[in-house]
Amino acid sequence: MYKTKMPHYSKMSPAARALPADSLLANRAMAYRVFIEGAREILGAEKLAFFTADFRPNGRQAPAAAAALLSHLEETYGAVGGGGLTQRIGRAMFRYGLKDIGEQVGFRDMGFRILPSPRRVENALRILACFLTDIIGEPVQIFDQGTAWTVQMACCPPPGSPAASHLYGNLATGLIQELTSWAGGGRYFSVAETACRAAGATACVFQVDKKPLD
Repeated sequence: MYKTKMPHYSKMSPAARALPADSLLANRAMAYRVFIEGAREILGAEKLAFFTADFRPNGRQAPAAAAALLSHLEETYGAVGGGGLTQRIGRAMFRYGLKDIGEQVGFRDMGFRILPSPRRVENALRILACFLTDIIGEPVQIFDQGTAWTVQMACCPPPGSPAASHLYGNLATGLIQELTSWAGGGRYFSVAETACRAAGATACVFQVDKKPLD
């Protein structure tokens, strides 16, 4: 569906990526389209159209358009309700992204698919880190903490930013939940945001337990 050519991420390091501005904008526009598809599934077409009536974003406008939609959700449903919906949108985003660019980023490779489950989950997180680096424009890092992985990224805008919203953390939580469940063969892995840039932390940090709950 999407015409943006995605790099193969399975052997790449997020810290090594340095995209030109036009590629960054194209990736952000693609990510926004996936975001809108996920939002349409969760909210319904009519409600989504109401929330996004003022936006026809290109890559440069995509972050502001996404922030506006998240703000509408929080204003309409409150912090808890809006956060829950946003997390569900994040889970739906992964499913649409997998369908559209899964092969291009390496998720369909036989070498990835035959990995033992724990290594497949970790590799999936590292591929996601490279992909998100190309969207955010800053390195997304994965750390092995023994019983858990941590994902560190500049997910939320800093405090005082016009686009500041903790709901970006809910979106990322849902995305990581669906990714790890898919890579782990349908099992559920606990994902929790332990630090948030919108609340004053230097970065958003997500803890992903290595042991599935089921």
